Amino acid sequence: MPTIQDVAKAAGVSIATVSRVINSPATVSVDKVKRVKSAIDELNYYPNSSGRNLRRSATKTLLMICAATISDVLDGAYEAAARQGYRIVATYADRRQLAKGMSYFNELFMGNVDGAILFSALRSDENLAKLCQTVPIVQCSSFLDLPNASSVSTDEEAAAYDAVTHLLETGKRRIGLITQENLPGAEDSYYIRRERGYCRALADAGIPIRQEMIFRTPGGVKNGYYAGKQLLKDKADGIFGVQDTFAYGALVAAQRMGLSIPEQVGIVGIDNTGISQLSDPGLTTVQQSFYEMGQVAVNMLIEQIRGEMDVKRNVYLQHRLLVRGSTVRGRSDGEEEGAR
Repeated sequence: MPTIQDVAKAAGVSIATVSRVINSPATVSVDKVKRVKSAIDELNYYPNSSGRNLRRSATKTLLMICAATISDVLDGAYEAAARQGYRIVATYADRRQLAKGMSYFNELFMGNVDGAILFSALRSDENLAKLCQTVPIVQCSSFLDLPNASSVSTDEEAAAYDAVTHLLETGKRRIGLITQENLPGAEDSYYIRRERGYCRALADAGIPIRQEMIFRTPGGVKNGYYAGKQLLKDKADGIFGVQDTFAYGALVAAQRMGLSIPEQVGIVGIDNTGISQLSDPGLTTVQQSFYEMGQVAVNMLIEQIRGEMDVKRNVYLQHRLLVRGSTVRGRSDGEEEGAR
C-alpha cells in the first residue's frame, strides 16, 4: 500500500505539500497540485482515514455517489443524516465516469468527507476494493463483494422469484424474461440476481429454462417493447421484466399485437416506479423499501465511521408484491400480497 511519503517522493515535493493538496488545495500552487494528483493516480494512493479522524469528524459530511437516482432513497438518506448532525453531498456518476476507476474516485475523496455511500449498480474494479480499505463505504441497492464495504439492499433474487412465482400461480407456463444485456465488470449486478430468481422459480415449478425465452437488451421502454414483441411472437404467455420499463414496454407490445391482458399474457415488473402505477392496466410489480434503504445506509455508514461496526454486514430489507391488472383482472390498485 503506497504511503504519503511515496507520493511526496514521486511528485518531488514535501510531505507537508502533499497534505495541503489533499486537505486545502487552494493554498498550493497549480503546478504542485497537478504533480501531486498525478503521483496519487499513478501510485493508487488514498489518504489514510485514521490519520484524519480529528479533522474529518468536524466536517460531518458524507458523499453519496449515485449511478441512478431514486428520490425515496435520497430522501431517506438526507433525513437520517440530518438526524445525526451530518450532511450529504450527492454526485451522479454514469458508467463512463465509473470506468475511469481510481482517478475518478481520487478526485471525489480529495475533499473533506467522512465516508461514502455507493448507490446502485457500480462496476467491479480492483481499485474500488483498495478504496474500501481506507475509506468507510456502504453500498446501497446493488452491491459488489468488496472488502470492508457493508451493504443494504433488497434480496433481488427473492424478489424476482416471488414475481415469477406469481405468474406461475396465475397459470402461466411459458414465461419469458427481459433483462439487461451483460456489462463488463457487472458479473453479480442486480439484474444477474433477478435472472437467478427467475430461473429458480421455473426450476422449482418443474419448468425447463429455455434460452430462447431470455431476451437481453439495453435499458429503456423502447427496448422492452421490441424484446416483448419478440417473446410474444415466440408464444410467451407470461413476461417478467427485470425493470418496470422493460415490463411496460412488453405490455405495450402485447396491446398493439391485440393480445388480451392478463388472459393471454401476464406481465410483471419490479421496482414499483411511476410508470407501473400509471399504465393501463396497472403493472404488477415488486415494491422495494427505498426510503428505509437510504436511512439504513446512512446509519450503517455513521456506525462504521464512529468505529461502532468493525465487521461488514449485508442487510436485506423487505419487499412486497403489488398485484395489478397486468396479471389479475380487476386488480388495478396495487393490492399487496404481503412482505417477503
